Amino acid sequence: MIDLEQHDVGVGVGRNTAIDAAETELIFLLDDDQIVTPALHLDRVYERFFEHELDILAVRQGDGGQPMMLSPLRNRKRIWMHRGEYMRVGETCWCDMVSNSFLARRDTIARVRWDDEIKTYEHWEFFYRASLIEHLQIAVALDCSVVHDHVAAKPYGALRARPKFRTMGLRKHGFQSMRYPGGAIVHA
Repeated sequence: MIDLEQHDVGVGVGRNTAIDAAETELIFLLDDDQIVTPALHLDRVYERFFEHELDILAVRQGDGGQPMMLSPLRNRKRIWMHRGEYMRVGETCWCDMVSNSFLARRDTIARVRWDDEIKTYEHWEFFYRASLIEHLQIAVALDCSVVHDHVAAKPYGALRARPKFRTMGLRKHGFQSMRYPGGAIVHA
């Protein structure tokens, strides 16, 4: 257990601290509201990770955690987050963005890192850099999963819903807006 003795440092600081503390070749990242069950099938995840020479292999989160794509639109002024995949081999799908439950090479993730300044809405920004800039091999094992018991406490919701951090991530990469999977568009 790592205690930063600070509050509201953001997801990135916590993940980067954990990655820096890891002494193993691989790490398995899980959020604090995800529950490991036998449906994880860690043996399959491990086998496919090496079989397909991946950098990140995620598992599903119940009904969520589908393979996602990040597609620049409108002369690279909008980023579109949508379901999709580059290719599929059996139950393994290559894509740009996955859930927060994944096996990864520690050194690769330590090189890419989460941006410490982006406290929320950091997920897409990390995977934008990992996939579209660093060209990491990212995939989802569709037949492996964890349970996502989403936290809905008022203090957590207030900390999470701060669009200024989404704006920081969009502007960092020159985007003026983002289109979400459901079609909603938000502006920087």
